[in-house]
Amino acid sequence: MTDPTDGESIGEWQRLHPISPFLRGGVMVLAVGGYILSQQIENIVGVGWGPESPDPTELGFGVLWIAAAGFLGLVALVVLYGWVAWRVSRFRIGATLLEYRWGILFKQHRQVRYDRIQSVDISRPILARLFGLSQVVVQSAGGSDSQVQLAYLTHTKALQVRDAVLSLVDAEDGTVAGSGGGDLVGASDAYQPQRLEASIRGEMAPTRGREVLRTMKVPMGRFVASLLYHPITVLVLLVVPGALIGSVIFPFAALPILVPVFFGAVLPHVSRFLKEANFSVDVETDRLRITHGLTDQRSNTVPLARIQAVEISQGFFWRFPDWWRVK
Repeated sequence: MTDPTDGESIGEWQRLHPISPFLRGGVMVLAVGGYILSQQIENIVGVGWGPESPDPTELGFGVLWIAAAGFLGLVALVVLYGWVAWRVSRFRIGATLLEYRWGILFKQHRQVRYDRIQSVDISRPILARLFGLSQVVVQSAGGSDSQVQLAYLTHTKALQVRDAVLSLVDAEDGTVAGSGGGDLVGASDAYQPQRLEASIRGEMAPTRGREVLRTMKVPMGRFVASLLYHPITVLVLLVVPGALIGSVIFPFAALPILVPVFFGAVLPHVSRFLKEANFSVDVETDRLRITHGLTDQRSNTVPLARIQAVEISQGFFWRFPDWWRVK
């Protein structure tokens, strides 16, 4: 449906994938609700589930029917909530802005102008990848609260949305990638609808007129070595053996030491390994395409015109192998 009175938007309202609400939290609600329901069966039917409690089969099928009816009712509520949440969540790729509406009790409407977009990312969490879905994250200037997350779309649809948004970002900047990699055109109202429609129909390939100047990858061996060659690793190697030896002499004495080390040192390293593994950068004529992630695969596309600064840093431990971090 298109609002003819809205001069800012030329695209039609589109919906996310129907199972999106369940991936965002419906499965967790169902699991938690089923657990709570199982714990409340004793109050519902008046019998316990301990070793001294009577066998439910001796009481007839009443207990089983009540439990089954309660679980099916919970499933029905989750499905109804997911359907309503899917119906009210819509997005639209307009001429000058991207719009996203969602919310059942509290309606929200977020808009992002193309001249404020910093990058367009595609995220593929492991659960969404099982269903062939992806999330489009549009990062704009103004902080994390100003971003738009379209979760979830089919992977093909997510690529089309990314390319359509980036095409309009290029038009806003006055650069057309398909015109020789640097010709300037006017981002007029007559031009933008044509570019939007062509991109949505898939007639404009995402790499048309672009040349990958260089591809840089971080080898997995070097990445793992960078995690090990770190002050945190030295701290763990010194503290953990001493704490384990002390626990043999004084039981439970190692817990006050091992717990902070685990949550403060080990978990951040594991999180960084899952997030930054398989890191590569494609330098195109007008964009950077950054991919990384092990379980949660992420692809960031950043127009070069939107980069504000580049920082390189080198810690003390990285001076000897001469490694640098680029932000």
